[in-house]
Amino acid sequence: MRKSKWCIWVCLFAFAGILAGCGAAREADDVAAEPRLVVYCALTSPFIESMINEFEKQTGVRVDLLPGDAVAYRSERETADVFFGIPVPMADAHLDDFRGYRSINEYHIRPDFRQPAGRITCFARSLNVILVNTNLLGERRLRGYHDLLAPELNGQVVFSDPVHSAAGYRHFVNMLADMGGDTPAGWDFVRRFCRQAATAASATEAAEAVAKGRYTAALTSENAALTQVLAGAPVRVVYMQEGVQSYLHGVSIAAGTKNRLDAEKFVDFVTSKGTQFVLMRQLYYRPVRDDVLTIRPLLPAAELPVAVEMADFSWQQREDYLAKFVAGMKANGIKP
Repeated sequence: MRKSKWCIWVCLFAFAGILAGCGAAREADDVAAEPRLVVYCALTSPFIESMINEFEKQTGVRVDLLPGDAVAYRSERETADVFFGIPVPMADAHLDDFRGYRSINEYHIRPDFRQPAGRITCFARSLNVILVNTNLLGERRLRGYHDLLAPELNGQVVFSDPVHSAAGYRHFVNMLADMGGDTPAGWDFVRRFCRQAATAASATEAAEAVAKGRYTAALTSENAALTQVLAGAPVRVVYMQEGVQSYLHGVSIAAGTKNRLDAEKFVDFVTSKGTQFVLMRQLYYRPVRDDVLTIRPLLPAAELPVAVEMADFSWQQREDYLAKFVAGMKANGIKP
């Protein structure tokens, strides 16, 4: 009798083990099958990941954050749910790639930053600047693009390649516009600059190289430059006296998304007042909301030493300009 009871208990434990195993397997399958929001992000900062973690915490939506170059975003449009950090002027030429959505925060975005088509939502603004290593520059003056052509700076200036970097292209457009636009004089200045400048993979990498003393000056973005200033590097920010262009960063929902509602939550999150403040305080992007004031280290517009114009360039213009840029560099023996 005792033996029979013992056998019964053994069987019960074994059966419970099987059920537990099935439950664990089912739970693992559920986790694996859990829908995840695929976000291609063109921004580079360790704070981006913490921002995504906060979004997951607030909404319960799981995110796959993948690097997606802002210039080459179209190659990922079949697999993405959200594009985060794409240049608004470039994306305007391919509005069919995006799903229309008006954020619940739209009425707080400044009117001049709203996009009429409703396919792209602006969440941040940046400026083109020059970052200078004060130890290497010494007593010399550097006030803008013209000063970068000084013979003593040959090989001491770095910029991100405009062919492969959206930030590099924006600075290239800024320079061309300041030096005469799409004219022989404008292109001549670009060629002279490229003869004595080195290239980096990104605006962030260019700023880091100057902060570490490998170069005297870098063409970079305001947010990348201020990151090095606040880190205590011997650097200062120069707003080009010839003229500074600003540009908008956008977030868009992919036209083919399978997670529309979660994607809409993401757009609402990055344009919320709290996230806008974090983007400004930790990443040094300028806010686009009318209820978030620009605070230091970002200088308010009234305190900037030069006038700032909104960059306005199309995707088609980019293709034309880069073809001309590459052809001009090769004709002058410069590797683009």
